Amino acid sequence: MNTLRIEEMTWVQVKEAMAQGYRRVIFALGSTEQHGPHLPLATDTLIGDMLALRIAEKLGNTLVAPTIRPGCSEHHMNFPGSLSISSDLLSALARAYCESLARHGFESLLLLPSHGGNFPVVKRIVPELQNLSAKVIGFSNLAEFQQVIDGIAARFGVTPSESGAHAGCSETSLILAEHADLVHMDQAQVGFIGDFIALAQNVKASSAGLELRMDDISPLGVLGDPRGARAELGRELLEGLAERLTTFYREALGSRP
Repeated sequence: MNTLRIEEMTWVQVKEAMAQGYRRVIFALGSTEQHGPHLPLATDTLIGDMLALRIAEKLGNTLVAPTIRPGCSEHHMNFPGSLSISSDLLSALARAYCESLARHGFESLLLLPSHGGNFPVVKRIVPELQNLSAKVIGFSNLAEFQQVIDGIAARFGVTPSESGAHAGCSETSLILAEHADLVHMDQAQVGFIGDFIALAQNVKASSAGLELRMDDISPLGVLGDPRGARAELGRELLEGLAERLTTFYREALGSRP
């Protein structure tokens, strides 16, 4: 097979792949949202594309469906170009993907959020999809995802604050690994450095329950310091994340081929 990506195959090739044992599909849930002055709005989608393909290769017998591009990104909407859909719409899109693939006879469907705002949606909808003929598995532990990133970044001398949670050193390195032409390192600037989770909780508490927006934390739209980003770190991050996620899906699949 020349590709594992369903959208690059003909229907005949998909049918042949299934006959050869490719009865599993993975797809990411990404976003189209700002990632600072230096990264493309497709950052989370590109990361989802890269990870889904690597996981499919490691698992074997797995095809890759197109990444869902818009995500739950309301907190980025003060930055031009960002797109956001509701959690209900994202849930409906994911369900439509799963229902379509199950109808074709795929037996296992793997959901991979690659944007922070999509993790809670995956956690909520996976139990609702257990009535399908295919087994649906979703990774929804954002804290673990970030821990893997920070652990690998630390080996390169990058602190968690520099690594960041949005457009910092680690995300910038991930895009440099395979899409360097889309990165504007001359525009890379340090963003918010510190405990953004505690800050977010404090701002939300003092705002009468209003939703926190990214520009409340960083006018640049950056959490972390992207200036030390490098492709070598990005490649290590891709491999480390793919390995951990493959382990998760393999354990959740149990005895399924």
